[in-house]
Amino acid sequence: MQKSKLAFFMLTIIGITSNIMADAMPASLLNWQKQNHIPAVSLTIDSTNGAKSYYNGTTAIGNTNKIQQQNYFQIGSISKTFVAAAILTLEQNGKLNINDPLGKYLKNYPRWSKITLKQLLNMSSGIYNYTDALPIMSLPKAQQQKLYTAEELVQIAYKHKDYFASGRNWKYSNTNYVLLGMVVEQAAGQNLGELLPLDFFEPLELNYTQYVDNGFPSNVKPYLVHGYRDNKDVTDINLSSYDAAGAIISNSSDMAKWFRLLMSGQVLAKTQQQELTSTISIGEHKPKPSNAGFGLGVYEYTSPEYGKIWWYQGVTEGYVAFVGYLPQKDLSFAITTNKRNSANVNYFMPDNQLMKTLIPQILKTQ
Repeated sequence: MQKSKLAFFMLTIIGITSNIMADAMPASLLNWQKQNHIPAVSLTIDSTNGAKSYYNGTTAIGNTNKIQQQNYFQIGSISKTFVAAAILTLEQNGKLNINDPLGKYLKNYPRWSKITLKQLLNMSSGIYNYTDALPIMSLPKAQQQKLYTAEELVQIAYKHKDYFASGRNWKYSNTNYVLLGMVVEQAAGQNLGELLPLDFFEPLELNYTQYVDNGFPSNVKPYLVHGYRDNKDVTDINLSSYDAAGAIISNSSDMAKWFRLLMSGQVLAKTQQQELTSTISIGEHKPKPSNAGFGLGVYEYTSPEYGKIWWYQGVTEGYVAFVGYLPQKDLSFAITTNKRNSANVNYFMPDNQLMKTLIPQILKTQ
């Protein structure tokens, strides 16, 4: 997969203070941050009443630079919502169909040639998850900072046995979205580093969102919040090892804006929106709720405490992020954090105690 340099959006803090409430973050999130020793947390709530952002913490352990809107976090698998939207946009433009077989676009994987794009999108392909065989944290530093290609990552999975015949079950696999990134590039004739800004980042004014599968641009790096695996600084790990499955950096305000636009039907045509939100059951995959569904790059869950939510949690080696959309209130929210605790990485499952408390508190801000 060709890599590209990204144009850097000029950073400015002019005019952002009107929607920043640094000291008013919901108490449950502040308490959780303290209990779990998370250096920095950002929360944005986006609704018909406007957007409000809350920040607490510093850009690195040991410094006094407080996080602000212009600071980037890694968002991990929330990147998949953009890749799914790219596929669906290509479909509505007549460039592909989600029921097409993978072999129509990628010829080098004959075992997977009949798997459909839809099965990749909704995680029913049965393809092995390559990240299970790429333990980045245990690799030498040179390999952590290596520039991986999509083809290298897919080849890792192709050497492993599939989990099940496509369409027979559900199992999460990052390989699905690396393949989809390759399909996007093949069908569009552009690499993702060019397409995502042109289709989404720029027209939607997501000014603090970038696809960085080619390393961090020098003018972005100073604004990237440091990330930690337990207490080890892992900021410099190259996100090319995630490729289309998780190589986007952003902030909570852009993510809340994006997810509300996407889930409220303002990004895709009606047919593609229906496809996006057509879910299959994920079954027992703890710690995810057993009654959750998965659409085309988005989870669905209905809580007895706060109702229906569309959501995604994203994780990289030193960052955990979350986006949620409550359709009954036309409200989205995004949380970004900069520490991954080995003991428990699934901070924001929508049925855990934190979220049962936090989401009602978010609703009360409206």
